Amino acid sequence: RFTGDDAKRNRSGKRAQKEKISKPSLSRNTSKPSLNWDEKENFWDEIKDLEAEKAIEKIEKELANVNDKKHEIDLWIKLGEKLYYIRKEGEAAEKFKAALIRDPDNITAIKSLGWCYQKLNKFSDARDCTKKILESDEKNVDALIDYAWCSQELKDWNQAREYYLKVLGIDEKNVDAN
Repeated sequence: RFTGDDAKRNRSGKRAQKEKISKPSLSRNTSKPSLNWDEKENFWDEIKDLEAEKAIEKIEKELANVNDKKHEIDLWIKLGEKLYYIRKEGEAAEKFKAALIRDPDNITAIKSLGWCYQKLNKFSDARDCTKKILESDEKNVDALIDYAWCSQELKDWNQAREYYLKVLGIDEKNVDAN
């Protein structure tokens, strides 16, 4: 999840190079049974303590054997987060898309894909992701700010103003909207 200081830090920096984002592969080996609940908890505990590169390798191995749809979605999202963390936004976007193929309404995947698009300077696509979030929660301040910020980057000043004002209508002391 990319919120707070991480969100502000991710908006700054040099322009990311545009990368071609291909459709993720849906093929997987289902010959080995997926992890049970306790094994999944242990798996996530192990992943959080690993360096990103090692965690990515372990998640990819688990993806090759997963049979549980929810666990598979969680793996795609975690893999995307690890790739995003090491500044591979194009690859991360592919992983978030893979999660969205399996669960089109997954807010975490939608928000994370939007962050990737922002880093790739695809502000129109990022704004589309944010719009999906707002369709389910029109008072989501973070999504309103993201929508306004993307509109600003697209030089859509009226939309930017409108959405910053929506933020202030919900939280008049919001620093990002003032």
